[in-house]
Amino acid sequence: MIVLLLIALVSPQNEMPQYLVLTDGKVMEIQGEPKFEGKSVYFTQTNGDKGMLPARIIDRDQTKTYNEQIKLQQEEAAALKMELEKSQASSEPAEKTINIRSNYDLPSYGRSSNKTIDQATPGEVPAVDENLIESPTMHSWTSSDPIYVSREAIKRYADGYLIEGTVSVNDPRGFRNVSLVVTAVFDNGTTAQMNAEVSPKSLLAGETGTVSVRFTESARILRTDYVVSGEMGADTATDR
Repeated sequence: MIVLLLIALVSPQNEMPQYLVLTDGKVMEIQGEPKFEGKSVYFTQTNGDKGMLPARIIDRDQTKTYNEQIKLQQEEAAALKMELEKSQASSEPAEKTINIRSNYDLPSYGRSSNKTIDQATPGEVPAVDENLIESPTMHSWTSSDPIYVSREAIKRYADGYLIEGTVSVNDPRGFRNVSLVVTAVFDNGTTAQMNAEVSPKSLLAGETGTVSVRFTESARILRTDYVVSGEMGADTATDR
């Protein structure tokens, strides 16, 4: 019987992590390059112990692709870190454009912005869902707008992406029939869009609603944009 190793959340600082992708889709983190010799693969576990598995249960093509993706993420994260460090001298926080659309008596919030309060890029958040092929990307925002997107979680699976959004309400009148249009821009130049109702459909001031959409594209998401739609005035009787 083959015992699979648990993925360590922290790798030694002096060794870049590598990963083995098994034929059943599971991913194992190791230290350094694995060595394929005959019918076996030899590697160093994250705790420093030596390990060995049959080479037939390793998907070598997926292992190569996965490690190339991780390397790319690390390079992107390093570049983003440098940009953030340069921008720290500015007193203005990062902004995320949110479009708000309604046929009712909303003030002029046609082009509003949210202030980023935290964000986590791939590699900083451990993947707790074994079906994920990389750690989720998560962002949170705060805003004085009457209704706005306050959080997103982008989860990547083998068959595409799951985007989970949170909508928050500031206006004391609340909103009903709230929906969210999610647009994803991919690194291959394509764009996809999904529309989904927020649950619950009616929100009072201070409350939040959630929505999730799926995209089946295999390309990497570069950017997400949102359009919030709703009717002013929460309906506490029928929509909750």
